[in-house]
Amino acid sequence: MRRRNKRISFFNTKTLRALRFTKVFLVFLSALSVLVLNFSQAQTTIKDTLLKDSVSLKMDSLALIKDSIILPKDGLSMKYKFLKLELNRIENDSLSMAAFYAKLEAEKKSHNKKVSIIHIGDSHLQADFFSGEVRKLLQGEFGNAGRGLMFPFKLANTNGTNNFRSSTNVKWDSKRNVMLNNPMPIGVCGITIRTKDPKAAINLNIYDSDSICYAFNKLTLFHDQSAFEYDYFVCDSSGYVVGYINSCIKKGPAFVSEVQLDTMLHQCTIVAYRRDSSQSQAEIYGILLENGDGGILYNTIGVNGAQFSDYNASIYFQDQLVALQPDLIIISLGTNDAYNAPFKKENFEYNVETLITSIKNRNPNTAILLTTPADSYRRYKYKNPDMQTASEMLKDYCVKNNIAYWDFHSIMGGLNSVASWYKAGLSQYDRVHFTKAGYELQAKLFYDAIEKGLKKYESDHH
Repeated sequence: MRRRNKRISFFNTKTLRALRFTKVFLVFLSALSVLVLNFSQAQTTIKDTLLKDSVSLKMDSLALIKDSIILPKDGLSMKYKFLKLELNRIENDSLSMAAFYAKLEAEKKSHNKKVSIIHIGDSHLQADFFSGEVRKLLQGEFGNAGRGLMFPFKLANTNGTNNFRSSTNVKWDSKRNVMLNNPMPIGVCGITIRTKDPKAAINLNIYDSDSICYAFNKLTLFHDQSAFEYDYFVCDSSGYVVGYINSCIKKGPAFVSEVQLDTMLHQCTIVAYRRDSSQSQAEIYGILLENGDGGILYNTIGVNGAQFSDYNASIYFQDQLVALQPDLIIISLGTNDAYNAPFKKENFEYNVETLITSIKNRNPNTAILLTTPADSYRRYKYKNPDMQTASEMLKDYCVKNNIAYWDFHSIMGGLNSVASWYKAGLSQYDRVHFTKAGYELQAKLFYDAIEKGLKKYESDHH
């Protein structure tokens, strides 16, 4: 009996322990479920909060982007404190540039008409860094009518642009307009090439620039049209003849032959053809490439070392300039005129007057825009106050003759500002030529000034 009672007591104790454990376990489960529920709610709250914060951050980010687009000049002034952005505008343009602004306004809406711009200058333009960037900016806004005026610089043993390549199978003689003792005539590009080899051929390759396509379906050759000039075949990259130029047949302006193509090309070859024994040479002044669309046709004319007087001495320059039918002619000269001491003010004033008068006489309905030369040094280390003097003379001339001007000399910072440009990596060691970044900044400033002038025109006329 005692053993049985002990056994029953033992089992009762074990049962009580199990019941107590079960009760504790159930309490634990209840508490755990409450914790899980609270954690889930908290996680949802955190997730919602993070989502709202994320949206808020995105909106703030968009606001910052928007502000940076609206106020790009603040960024420039913060980065380049030497710039005088308050001066960055086209001066004296209300009447002299009105017709050009009207054409830009129309192109902004439709892109259905060609607006032809010519930019004349020196080494700052020959490599096409400054003018090439202006071309891209204008064509991005107002449409692309083609690459414009080109020259096969390599055949003349000089530097050229990066998006155009030329090659040949023969030797060419050449002359730049700064070579005064060479009797070869100079045409629209300020450079001429000539050969007597009847097998001469010029291979041309044009490359697109960023997102802008420079394929062409119209080629205009500027060349001699005397009885001594060879004829020309124009061939595509496969060697098929797509055009023919008879140098004795003159259509339109002098020195100009047009070839309309059936397809768009990036490459072609111009091949000399000796039709009869009297033909003895090929003499080329320039090549114009167009695509037949409306928009901006930006033609760069730049010659290393050129001054105002060099273009005045270019015998065919003015006559061929007319063939480009310019709506605006930009003149960026003066650096070489004021580079050497002593600076002869009377000669400078005469040469400026001669060039602009000749342009006006042949292009009476064309707007003219002068840009003042950049601040620079003489022989790497000497400040050049004559560059400022030349700039002031150009501005005075423009005011007296109702011509628009862009005072880049003052905008970049004035006298000795090129030292700041050099420190900022914008000028090369010679303190005359800019780096690629410097020319891109100059182009951005110039484009902004034109855009500002257009907006003022639109505001005044609407």
